[in-house]
Amino acid sequence: MEKKLKKAAVNSVLFVCVVLLAAFTRTNEDVQVFDVQTAISSGKIIAKFNSNGTYSGESVDVSLTNNLNQRIRIRIPAGSIFSPSDDGEQDLISVEDQFIVLQPKARIEETISAYCKQASDRCPSEQGSFKLLKSTDVEMGKLLTYLKDHKVSSGTLQDAVWTVSDRHAVSNIQVSIPADQELRKYLSTVTGLKDTWYTTPQQRVVEDDGRIVHETVVVKGEIKFVSRKGAVVHQEIARKDGTLMFKGEKSNTMATTGNVDFQFTIRVKGWEKGEYQVRVMEGEKELISYPFAIGV
Repeated sequence: MEKKLKKAAVNSVLFVCVVLLAAFTRTNEDVQVFDVQTAISSGKIIAKFNSNGTYSGESVDVSLTNNLNQRIRIRIPAGSIFSPSDDGEQDLISVEDQFIVLQPKARIEETISAYCKQASDRCPSEQGSFKLLKSTDVEMGKLLTYLKDHKVSSGTLQDAVWTVSDRHAVSNIQVSIPADQELRKYLSTVTGLKDTWYTTPQQRVVEDDGRIVHETVVVKGEIKFVSRKGAVVHQEIARKDGTLMFKGEKSNTMATTGNVDFQFTIRVKGWEKGEYQVRVMEGEKELISYPFAIGV
């Protein structure tokens, strides 16, 4: 008798779990998903998009009002353009699908991610209104499709957009994980820009008039060369035409013969825009030269 009671209790628990799971599944299935532009044009929702004064990442404040007597899910798709009324200010673009759930007859305010796609224009003014458009840029579409299938570091996204929209150097995209390096290679094929051996992290400042000032502060990358045991090696920095700018005071004596690789880093804040080279020297003999560019 006791075994039958235990079995009945177990079956009851399983039955309740199945019922709850079924109810949960039905609840999710009942939530209809609408693209934001479709929902707006059909009157299902009222939407407002405003700037919060930033240009990258969580930069668009959204207000949505549900006109329906049902819970719905709104999709703001990758490629959505948030265009300010002032033509001198930057358009922002969403690089991934984003979703907002609305309760029946409810209003909600949230902040979503979008990125500047006109680096030379001014940052959108705080509380300025946006018009919602859809990107028709073919190359930008290729980037957005790529991002759907590849998980890259969030810190690469603004530079990736500017690589396509403004032809900023691929080297501005910093590499934190292998997927970031693959992103650089992909964008090089899309834009025709050169993927370089080095990275040029950017310092950006929004000036009082809203314009963004970009400056390369560091050049870094991996340098490889072949040397012999006992060779005394130093580094030099020169302009493209060979004019020597800097000669390393510290020399290194090679312990073995063979391949050598090391992480090269140099601060270049305040340097003139132009093309340069780092040279690995054994005395007066150049072992190898690595070119790099600043601001070009």
